[in-house]
Amino acid sequence: MKFIKQKPKKIYVGICIVILAIILCFFVYTGRDYGNQAMNALYLSAEFQGEYKVAEDDFKPYVKGEHIPADKGDVTLKGNFQLFVPTTGEKVGVAPEGVVLAFYFNHIGGEVSEDGGEFRPFDAELDAASEDMCGKMYIGYVCTGAEEITIKLKNPHKLGNAYAVDDFLNNLNTYGGTDFERDMLNRGSAYRIFGIVLILFAFMLLGTAIFSILIQIKGTTNLWYVGFCVLFAGIYFLFKAHGVMFFSQIIKFNTRMTVASMMLYMLAITAFISLSLSGKSKKVGISLAVFVLLFDMAFMMMPLVSNVKFYDALPVWSVVQGVICVVVTVLLVLNCIKGGKNQKMLSFFGMLPMSSFIFDIVGVSLGLWKDGIVSEVVFILIFVVSLIVLLKIVPQNLNAAIRARELETEKMILNAKLAESRISTMISQIQPHFIYNTLGTIEQLCITEPKAASKLVRNFSLYLRGNFSELDNARPITFSQEMNHVKHYTDIEQVRFPDMTIQYDLCSVEFLLPALSVQPLVENAIKHGLMGLEEGGIVTISAYETEEHYVVEVKDDGVGFDMSVGYDETKHVGIKNIRGRIEAMCNGTLTIKSEIGRGTKATIRIPKEATANDSNNS
Repeated sequence: MKFIKQKPKKIYVGICIVILAIILCFFVYTGRDYGNQAMNALYLSAEFQGEYKVAEDDFKPYVKGEHIPADKGDVTLKGNFQLFVPTTGEKVGVAPEGVVLAFYFNHIGGEVSEDGGEFRPFDAELDAASEDMCGKMYIGYVCTGAEEITIKLKNPHKLGNAYAVDDFLNNLNTYGGTDFERDMLNRGSAYRIFGIVLILFAFMLLGTAIFSILIQIKGTTNLWYVGFCVLFAGIYFLFKAHGVMFFSQIIKFNTRMTVASMMLYMLAITAFISLSLSGKSKKVGISLAVFVLLFDMAFMMMPLVSNVKFYDALPVWSVVQGVICVVVTVLLVLNCIKGGKNQKMLSFFGMLPMSSFIFDIVGVSLGLWKDGIVSEVVFILIFVVSLIVLLKIVPQNLNAAIRARELETEKMILNAKLAESRISTMISQIQPHFIYNTLGTIEQLCITEPKAASKLVRNFSLYLRGNFSELDNARPITFSQEMNHVKHYTDIEQVRFPDMTIQYDLCSVEFLLPALSVQPLVENAIKHGLMGLEEGGIVTISAYETEEHYVVEVKDDGVGFDMSVGYDETKHVGIKNIRGRIEAMCNGTLTIKSEIGRGTKATIRIPKEATANDSNNS
């Protein structure tokens, strides 16, 4: 009860999924064979009465519903056809002369003989129901009033199609014109409607994938694979539907669409599952998917370059694909053992289509059931679960991707602002009066102290180079590099103001911070702190580290200012830009504290975690 109270929504959702899956499975399963009870009352149903033999065996009585294998040799039916009302089951009698019977041929051909006469085609003007028959269709037979009719059914596909004779006997009816065709279409409506729904849903998924590409959203690969899986499954259900010939009369085309869609579905799902694997299993899975692709291409080309029919080679493809499914299942088991919770769940769902295909191959081979009923049911179950997951995850992923694009745009804007900030800081450092004063000092020293003038010129050129190089520098630099630039600046100022003292207390220098972040603080300390004194003054530059931060302090014993009246950053050189770059590039902080008559202290704090990340990125 505690579990139910904690997670009632998940339980209810799970129950709804199971109920919906059962309804869909029942919907498709009941659509496989309506039986005679679904027939329209305007025409009569027919039932074979007599005996049959397989190949050269002896004749034996036919019991309604008995399985007659079509893959053991030609099947001969001898007897007549009893008519009855489909809605009540009332018998009408033996089919009289002139009645048209509709015979269902599922990849088999046949001939008919009346009262021991020669065998002839069912319709002399239509040779589709011959030994070369490769598709599903109804053929009309006009009864001659013979007492005994003999039908020889020939299966041209010796490697499969064991239930073709059963399909022939279970779908006997009198031809009732458009009513008959409409009812045949209704018998396949479940498959056909489900196939159309899948195709429409696949187009929606693929359209979403295309839209994601157009707006440059990454990570939509799985959406493509799922879309193609659903699309091929939809085509399979559509062309497998009963009565397909009445809306697509190209018999061989229908067969090729059914087989090709089944092949492409297994290819898409093999590729999709392979990409969900990890490590060496993923490499093996991708290799298998490539092999399946090449094998399917060769398989599809086979009818064009040889006499092998597309349908005849299907058992060979089934065996090869079955082996691939076994290998992929083993990889999924290994992946499930080594993976986490999510990986185990994905591996479990991946095993379902693989194992269901294997079960269908074994079941059909042993005659336990016909067609791929297990794979169809499993697909419906997975589709229902995937539909719910996709409807929940796809919008979230798209929103996340769009948000990522927005963040990327915001990052580009921020980078542009940082570049503007760097330029602004550089320009603010090179004020005309500083250049004029420095050049004037150099001029005087050239006359009195040429060596000192030469040293000052060198420091001035290095100072300018450091400022200009910041234009192209979008990454943090080491503190030691920043200090080199600071020393070039202070050496220039100390020539102009020899009574000023610069002190260094550098306990830590190997960390990163934005370029031109310390030098402007030193310049502020000199210009706004020490210049207000009558003489002397000390600027102290310190660097140390705590457990969580690297700390840089620039302190002067100058005039200071009153913090209580507010601190206008626009009146100070680059302080606003420096603080913005430190926050954006290093997630750091810059604080200013001052007291009139005692000086000012600027403190930079850089988180160690941010510095480590910047080091890895660089």
